[in-house]
Amino acid sequence: EPAMLYIYEFAKTTCRRLYAGSNVECMTRIALITGSTGGLGTEISKQLAAAGYRLILHYHQQLEKATALRDSLPAKSDPH
Repeated sequence: EPAMLYIYEFAKTTCRRLYAGSNVECMTRIALITGSTGGLGTEISKQLAAAGYRLILHYHQQLEKATALRDSLPAKSDPH
């Protein structure tokens, strides 16, 4: 979890720098999971979804696995 906290704080700080003075909300947590259909990618996806992240699931050839993973994760009220 310390690594996750570091990544989150870095992203939040970067967002604040990029959008200083605007109304952009920098608290939305979004993660791109490359290789999401592999064992490690699937587990990371589940952990981040449980922590409230919005996920972008990347896969190469395993559409069925990616779809099953997406359907198994907690749904957000806003799909966009």
